Amino acid sequence: MRFEEVVFFALLACLVGFVEEVFFRGLILQAFAPSGFWRAAVVSSVVFGATHSLNLLFGADPLATMLQMVYAMALGFGFAAVTLRTGVIWPLIVIHALIDFAGFVTAEATVMTRVSPIDVVIYGGYVAVFTTYGIVMMRAVSQHKRFAHTRSDSSSKRGPRSPADR
Repeated sequence: MRFEEVVFFALLACLVGFVEEVFFRGLILQAFAPSGFWRAAVVSSVVFGATHSLNLLFGADPLATMLQMVYAMALGFGFAAVTLRTGVIWPLIVIHALIDFAGFVTAEATVMTRVSPIDVVIYGGYVAVFTTYGIVMMRAVSQHKRFAHTRSDSSSKRGPRSPADR
């Protein structure tokens, strides 16, 4: 692989990571959050995965595209849970860019044109890890939000807080 290709893949990965995270975790996730955190995480993840079907237009293998869609949904769910828990997307932008860069370099292209059995196993592992992590984080989000809501309800019943309480 030539140096120019590596630079191109690095720049493309950074751009894609930034745009996709800002759009899916920054805009779509936040737009659906008022209707419930679980719903927001699931909807934004499904839409994120579905958009990867567009790779078919650029010559991607149909099986590879299906794997990528499922993987992207799981990754999106895990990333959505992290965003809801932390309120931050910058680390996810970096991680997303690194994942894309590794994929571009190993495939020597921006889309996968073939799938091996080991690819299926690797993608299956990613799906299991990101889905499990997302569920664990979403439970933490639910508990954190419930605890914060309970605290705000109990403190509002006491009246205004004194400077000593802050």
